[in-house]
Amino acid sequence: MGHMGTHAVSVSLYPNLAYKPDVDFEPIGVVIEVPIVVVAKKNFPANDLKEFMAYVRANAAKLNMAQAGVGSNVFNFGLLLNSILSVRPTLVPFTGQVRPRMRC
Repeated sequence: MGHMGTHAVSVSLYPNLAYKPDVDFEPIGVVIEVPIVVVAKKNFPANDLKEFMAYVRANAAKLNMAQAGVGSNVFNFGLLLNSILSVRPTLVPFTGQVRPRMRC
């Protein structure tokens, strides 16, 4: 089984792969599709995707885009969305650590 990382992104990241995804493999079928959800803080000024896109275009220089690492689905979707919107927000990799919140 392969995915976008092993059969698309890896080609651009690793010039000496031991395999050639376009030659060594033949697609058989899709096993799973991964939905991508666009989320923002509760007080974010946009209420739907159309407003979100307009806000991002108007404020791209001060926005961040969190992502799970180069080659991940979220990273690739973010790049695609940024390309569609013609913006370049600051990319912030998620470290995998979540700080616990204090509750009283």
